[in-house]
Amino acid sequence: MTRRLRSCVAGAITAMVLGSASTVSAQGTTGVIEGKVTDQSTSRPIEAAQVFIDGTSLGGLTNAQGTYRITGIPITGASRTVTLRVRSLGFNPTTRSVTVSAGQTATADFTVSASAIQLDQVVVTGSGQRTEVKRLGNTVAVIQPPQNAPINDVSNLLAARAPGMTASPGGGLSGEGARLRIRGNASLTQSNEPVVFVDGVRINSGGSFGIGTGGGGSPSRLDDIDPNTIERIEVLKGAAAATLYGTEASNGVIQIFTKNGSSGPPRWSFTAQADASQFVDRVKPNSGYASRQSQADSLAAYWKIPGLQPYQVFEVPIFKDFFTETGNAQTYAGSVNGGTTGFTYFASGRYFNEDGPFGGTQYGPAKDAVRRIQTTANLQLVPFTNLRLGIRNNYFNIDQSVPENNNNIYGVNSLSYMARPELASCRSRGTGVVSEYIGPGDCAGPSDRFGNQAFMTAAEAMGQVNNSVVSRYLGIIDADLKLAEGLNWTASTGFDATAQRSVGFSRFGYNIDLFTAQTPDGARNTFNGDTRVLTLDSKLSYNKDLGSTWTTATTVGLQVFNDRTNNRTGGSQSFPGPGIEVVGAGGANITTGETFLTTVNGGYFGQSQIGFQNIAFMNIGGRYDFSSAFGASAPGVFYPKISFSVVPSDLSGWGSPLGLSTFRVRAAWGQSGRQPGAFDRFTTFSPLSSSLGAGLQPGQLGNQDLKPEIATELEGDSRPDSWKTALRSSSRTGIARSRTAW
Repeated sequence: MTRRLRSCVAGAITAMVLGSASTVSAQGTTGVIEGKVTDQSTSRPIEAAQVFIDGTSLGGLTNAQGTYRITGIPITGASRTVTLRVRSLGFNPTTRSVTVSAGQTATADFTVSASAIQLDQVVVTGSGQRTEVKRLGNTVAVIQPPQNAPINDVSNLLAARAPGMTASPGGGLSGEGARLRIRGNASLTQSNEPVVFVDGVRINSGGSFGIGTGGGGSPSRLDDIDPNTIERIEVLKGAAAATLYGTEASNGVIQIFTKNGSSGPPRWSFTAQADASQFVDRVKPNSGYASRQSQADSLAAYWKIPGLQPYQVFEVPIFKDFFTETGNAQTYAGSVNGGTTGFTYFASGRYFNEDGPFGGTQYGPAKDAVRRIQTTANLQLVPFTNLRLGIRNNYFNIDQSVPENNNNIYGVNSLSYMARPELASCRSRGTGVVSEYIGPGDCAGPSDRFGNQAFMTAAEAMGQVNNSVVSRYLGIIDADLKLAEGLNWTASTGFDATAQRSVGFSRFGYNIDLFTAQTPDGARNTFNGDTRVLTLDSKLSYNKDLGSTWTTATTVGLQVFNDRTNNRTGGSQSFPGPGIEVVGAGGANITTGETFLTTVNGGYFGQSQIGFQNIAFMNIGGRYDFSSAFGASAPGVFYPKISFSVVPSDLSGWGSPLGLSTFRVRAAWGQSGRQPGAFDRFTTFSPLSSSLGAGLQPGQLGNQDLKPEIATELEGDSRPDSWKTALRSSSRTGIARSRTAW
């Protein structure tokens, strides 16, 4: 069955490619345009500049030498005049008319000038249309991955890259993600993470181990994505910018756009990278003193501090010396892109392996490590000049392990911080047995190596293992069809499926110092979770110029999201012996659990943009949202928006008054929301087990009139190229009924 399915898929793709070739040839004689794009001030070639024929899907990117080549341009008659556009991040867009003769190659070179404040930078908003920043009244930050920088994950790529957005790291262990916040928190009860889209499809951007505290930190599913495949990231900040994304967008929106192929022969790229990492030395050393001479002599021998005297304070950096090391990481990556006018491809693979800076493996099996396998294959098909199809496939496999850490009384960190070096010895505090001394913090058997007084010893904490393995597939199909002059239909559908298997495990007899009473005969907790996110997005846009003065751009569309999670858990304690350490072998606290949840939300939206002489623009739009989490008396919610942007410096008579060569004034007002929990409106019960049998106990009261939280934001600024003033204000209304939270 699998072989047959692969054959069918391969046959379909082959047919589409052959159909593309036959369609182009059937349209008549074709022409070619080639040339070079350079920086006006330095004459250096511009790499990855977009060069395309206006009104068509024909175009591509410049290579490292700044050259481009567009083939297969259909020509009716002897020649055809087309409008060629060039766009590149950080440069002003350039347009020129080029005449192409049948069967000939036309040359069109471009020189582009740097843009002072990026007003002509092209972005994609909630309407799905590409538009210049200067036409928007709200802010859109664009993050371009830096060249030749050691970026190992998306969390690192987002950190400190855009004003108003913070990426707070976890505990610093390998594979731990960052908490993302855009302009602070927007909700008191729900998640404050922004919504994340990849190539127009919403993805699962959460992350946890699913087993208790998971060691104390959390991974981020956002870091599953290979940063080397990202072309750019757009950040929509706040409600005024994210209105068209509706419910769940009040915390902002992050849009990730991955790389596409370009016409030409295959271009290969290979990377090998080695990294080293260490914890910053911010933990103060543990300190203590001996209260009598015999104790001073014993501590002097144990910690190797010659001449230690009673009441002389001494210091031992326990965490730094015994539980940290120099971490190392290796990255091996490769990619290829190329194609023809009718078919382009981009494929990449990456292997990343890191053994982090958390040490202490001489005491137990816990380790700080992550291994990522990330693959991507993006195909672009142009079977007709007015139709573009995209097929994107991504597969990720992540294996992550962490010790118990962070703010956790059974964590290695806290136990090493609270250790008292004046009480350390090779005598077991639990049994009084004295073990052979090997060196500072090292005894041959049970001991009080660091002077721990409660919970467990730091060495015993290294016997607690947390491991998570994730397999994930992200598939996207999108289409762009030109129905008529100025009328376009775009659609995309995506499937993001994540399967996670996590284990929290303490082996039988992990209490090597015979001190802890926390499940000394071992414990095991398992988590099996499946998450699926389905996206359907369809938009119809119409762009029309009303003479040489007015321009309009209108978009209407529909988005639907279907999220489903299915989790299964199990756990037990007190195993009968080593090697028999599965959940079913536990003799105490045997637990099982299963949860499943499906939420559906979506909305209808529309936006219209009116421009005047390419210097003044107004955007008016709104979205009507529905969700399965809304109460029965709240069938839907409407989110409006309005914004304007004026760029007087684009007037032909602008003479750079006060030395201002570029000047813009903008303002935006809008709303977006945050849906309540899926079952918050219901009166619920939870299971109750007893010796008399199964039963129920009250859960939550629920509220049938529950509505989503609504964030309302007003922002604006004036933006010259040499100075800037800004004023922003926001308010958030409504958690349930007509309540207001300020």
